[in-house]
Amino acid sequence: IRSFNFDESKSSSSKNYTKIAIGPGENYFIGTSDGKVIEIDRQGKEIMTYDTKSDNAIEFVSFSKDTLLTTYGFFKIGNPRMFTKSIYLGKGIVEDDRGNFLMAGSNFGGLISKSLVGQPNFEKKLAKYKIIPYGKYDGNILVFRDKRAKCVLFDKFHRKYYVAYIDGLYVYDNFGNEKHIKFPNKKEIIGSEMLQDEDGCIWIATLQSGIARLKQEQVVERITVKNSLSNDNCRRIELDDKNLWIVTDDGFDTYDLKTRKVKNAALNLCIKGITINDVFVDHKMVALATNQGVYYFNKNIVEDESLPQFKFTSVLANGKKLPLDKEIV
Repeated sequence: IRSFNFDESKSSSSKNYTKIAIGPGENYFIGTSDGKVIEIDRQGKEIMTYDTKSDNAIEFVSFSKDTLLTTYGFFKIGNPRMFTKSIYLGKGIVEDDRGNFLMAGSNFGGLISKSLVGQPNFEKKLAKYKIIPYGKYDGNILVFRDKRAKCVLFDKFHRKYYVAYIDGLYVYDNFGNEKHIKFPNKKEIIGSEMLQDEDGCIWIATLQSGIARLKQEQVVERITVKNSLSNDNCRRIELDDKNLWIVTDDGFDTYDLKTRKVKNAALNLCIKGITINDVFVDHKMVALATNQGVYYFNKNIVEDESLPQFKFTSVLANGKKLPLDKEIV
């Protein structure tokens, strides 16, 4: 396991690392609790710091071609100066295929033009959704619902918008139709992160309800503590061709997509007790943004079984020596 803590040479800093993502050039981009994004290469060399001039935490790091998108503004990759005015862009934004960003705002979920100017491109402009001015630009937002949003996802297969609000999960099509999605027992789905797999299914990390998988806008699978998940309060997820990687309040788990079994990855990594804020996975590596630094390691460390390299020579129980050929447990 390799780790990097960029505070080692900054005695007065106490920032945490809040987000991690990989950019178009394969470098890591790491958000901090004091409004900065640090770009490093795969060997851990610091390339550049993008400073939003905010003292608050970076809540998302994403990309649109050669543009770095952050909570408080946009940068061109390779240029440390923010080219947008300072503007709060919520918990997250994702790009659709119509020239918009879907935004998880502090009191709404809705669409804003990628240019931050003018109206978003929506086929039913006169639908029931209101359009309001936003921020320091001559731009408007189409508001799906007046409620704080926690995360968003654009369904690229069916061209629909998923918004996880603080009180439930909703999906919208481009014609103004809204659908409220719940668990089969009618319990609300409160999502903290959503991902879509190659089959079009949507995986949702939820608060207090584990992991949910949706297919055709219905819950078809759940993963909870009953399946050995470390905690039902799931904060972050990542997906590759073999596993779902899950950050919970109590640890770091993997869910094997083939065997449908959960494994506690924190035990193999010996990082139990460290607060994990975000996870990134690619074809070889796993990277964790934590309250103590950034850790990254080969997937094999988690996927391989870690067996103790010792053997018992004697066992004493209740003052009596037991033969080693006897079944102890």
